[in-house]
Amino acid sequence: MTSLDLMKTQVHDAEKKLQNLDIELQTLIFDPASPASINAAIVEVNELIDSHCAGFSENAILKPMVDQLKSQYIEIILERASSAHRKTDS
Repeated sequence: MTSLDLMKTQVHDAEKKLQNLDIELQTLIFDPASPASINAAIVEVNELIDSHCAGFSENAILKPMVDQLKSQYIEIILERASSAHRKTDS
């Protein structure tokens, strides 16, 4: 197997795992007004991503994507919490 074939296989495997991960992350429910719930959601995001993407930690191309994915989902959680906080302050 050539290095190009190996990379294609890894990317194909990553696509399937990321699609399944996205489905699970879309079902994540938390209370944006509760700091404990926010923290639990962040922990759950990290655990879900780590479990789905465990094989990517040594991959120079896929590892940064995993790190970016974590950051994006955590930012979404924090933005929802911030938005909920602004609504209660109004």
